[in-house]
Amino acid sequence: MRLPIEVFLAVRSLVGENFPLGVRINGEDFTLDGNTLAQSTRIAVKLAEIGADYISVSAGSRFEDAKVPEPGKPWDPMSGYSGHRMSPWFWWPDGTHVYLAEGIRRAVREAGYETPIVTAGKIREPSLAEEILKEGKADIIGLCRALLADPDWPKKS
Repeated sequence: MRLPIEVFLAVRSLVGENFPLGVRINGEDFTLDGNTLAQSTRIAVKLAEIGADYISVSAGSRFEDAKVPEPGKPWDPMSGYSGHRMSPWFWWPDGTHVYLAEGIRRAVREAGYETPIVTAGKIREPSLAEEILKEGKADIIGLCRALLADPDWPKKS
């Protein structure tokens, strides 16, 4: 935690207290030696303690399980299982990573912090986003591919 804490505090000192500064972490790395939700909840509580304005929860996309590239080509963290977990395939259930944000949110709240938790990962329908928020599984819905595929998604919601 030393490096992320030092980076966060250095950036905070540069941007000041009136600039929202958050951190994105993996709720789970999905590699044998990677962090699990048990470790990530402890990391999130520490980030809330030092003043992160939000914690955005993702998953996977690690180099540790990437396929060995052809000579002269770069490593692709999306080529292994963890990469596929970060970017859920079409047959995976919607809201694939919500449970990770929910677990982190629970740990942060139990530690006494109200730091908003962002969830992402195959939230294609506004109704699912509303359900996640209503059930207290996350505080903010993060979207990327959904907006690329349907730029009118926010209007539809």
